[in-house]
Amino acid sequence: MNSKIKKCVFLFILTLMVNLIIFVRFMVFPQNEEQIIGQNLVSITEDINMNNTIIQTLIPNNDTIVGMEIFFSTFNRENPGNTNISLLDGDKEIFNYEIDNSKIIDNEYLELDNLRINVEKGHVYTLMLSSDNSNEGITAWKDAENNLVLTIEYAKVLNILQIIFINVVFLILNIVWIKLFTFLKR
Repeated sequence: MNSKIKKCVFLFILTLMVNLIIFVRFMVFPQNEEQIIGQNLVSITEDINMNNTIIQTLIPNNDTIVGMEIFFSTFNRENPGNTNISLLDGDKEIFNYEIDNSKIIDNEYLELDNLRINVEKGHVYTLMLSSDNSNEGITAWKDAENNLVLTIEYAKVLNILQIIFINVVFLILNIVWIKLFTFLKR
């Protein structure tokens, strides 16, 4: 087989390997990043019930929310009803999660995992906590800046421009590597 054809086949195979590694590493098993909205427990909200809804502004750091943790308090009592966690884009609801209040543990994070909420980085959203309970309800903790004690987890994935850039860089490196190898072989 011609030497140039061998080099082209070799470059093609290396490019496929790089794309496979990129796909597996960044698309199948992405490392997530966290955005901590509030951290230090300072005060609690009023009871979340039919008469009181908690609203928190949220500005995402990335484009895909895959997890959320909210620190709740139940006053170590049985709280009837359900709590709704909603994410709104203006008036449009883009996410809603309902949990039975009896499943919420006092003074612990409620973890919402395996989410896939597409948002726009830097866009302003509203996180809303509401309940169908007419009496006492659960509460959420706030920090000194009056933000909910909340952590958002984002999927860290590559966009198409980043994938193209990586491929171009690896293609150039592979060409240089092949040229160096053929030079040293002479």
